[in-house]
Amino acid sequence: MPTSSFPVRETPGPLPILRLADLRVLEARHAQDGLMERAGRAAADLARAMLTGSGSRVVVLAGPGNNGGDAFVVARLLSSWFYDVVTVFRGDPARLPPAAAAAHAAFAAAGGRTTPNPPLAAPSLVVDGLFGIGLSRPPEPNQATLIDWANGSAAPILALDVPSGVDAATGTCFLPVVRAQVTMTFIALKPGLLTGSGAEHCGRVVLDTLGIAIADGPAVGRRLEWAALVAGLPRILRREARDVHKGTFGTLAIVGGADGMAGAPILAGRAALKSGAGKVWIGFAASAAPAVDWHAPELMLRDAAAALDAGASAVVIGPGLSTSERARALLQRAIAVD
Repeated sequence: MPTSSFPVRETPGPLPILRLADLRVLEARHAQDGLMERAGRAAADLARAMLTGSGSRVVVLAGPGNNGGDAFVVARLLSSWFYDVVTVFRGDPARLPPAAAAAHAAFAAAGGRTTPNPPLAAPSLVVDGLFGIGLSRPPEPNQATLIDWANGSAAPILALDVPSGVDAATGTCFLPVVRAQVTMTFIALKPGLLTGSGAEHCGRVVLDTLGIAIADGPAVGRRLEWAALVAGLPRILRREARDVHKGTFGTLAIVGGADGMAGAPILAGRAALKSGAGKVWIGFAASAAPAVDWHAPELMLRDAAAALDAGASAVVIGPGLSTSERARALLQRAIAVD
C-alpha cells in the first residue's frame, strides 16, 4: 500500500528535533501525563487509517521495554475497535518497566492475550513495538527472528517511535533492522530518523508531539519543510512578483574547492541556482581555479577571499574545503562575516 494513500493529521510547521538526553528530560518532566496512553492512541489511530480498505488482521510485536508498552496500548485499542489482533510478546511481564507493565495489565484486563510466535495467516498490517530509542546493540536472537519475520511478511509495517534495530541517536542500524513503511514518532524527531542508514528504514515519518509544546532553544533542532516555510516568505521570495531581477533573490557565496576538489563548490552552486538563489559566487580555495563552469555559466567564479569580502546575503563554506591551514583561516574569516 502506498504510504501516502491514507489520511493522517500532520504536525504543522518546522518539526522539532531533540537529542535523546534532552528527550529523556522532557519525558521525565511529563511522567504523570499519561504519555504512553497518548502515544498508543495516536499510533492506533494511524494504524486504523493504514488499514482502511486493506483488511482487519493486525500483528502487534511487543518488546520488553517501554516501546512494548506502547504496543500493548495499540493492541488493546485496535481489539476494542473489532480488529483481528494477534499480539506477539516474548518477554516476561514481571520484568517490564512500570509504565509498560501498567499498559500490559490494562491490555490483559481488557481480555488481551499474547503469543510467542506470529500467526501463519498473512497480516494486513504489522505494528513494530519491539525496540524504541533505548536500543544500543544488536537485538537478541529471539527478537531478531521477529524482525526477520516482519520484513518477510509482505505486509506494511508501522514502527512505533523508531524502527526496531535503528539507533535513534545516530541512525546506525543494528542488524536485523525493521524496514518500515511508516514510522510514528513521539514528542520530537530523533536524529537517527534523519541520518545514516536509519533514514532508509523509516519510510514516511509522522510526528505526534503528544500535546507537549517544545520551546525553541539551543538544544532544539528543527526539520525545515518547504510547504511550511513558503507560506511565510515575502511575496518576492515566493517568486510571485514579476518586476524583479536575479539580485532581488539575494547573493550566495559558496567557499571551498581546495586543490583537486574544485568540483564540490561548483556542484553546490548549481544546486543553489536550482533552489532559487539569485546570484551565486563560488570562492575557490585552490591555487588554480577554473574561470567558468560551462554547465552553469551564470555561476560567478572567484578567489575565496574575494567571495567572502564582497558582501553576500548568505555564505556557505565547506564543500571541498579540506582541513589545511588555509581552510582553517577561511573558516575563521567566514565566521567573522557580518
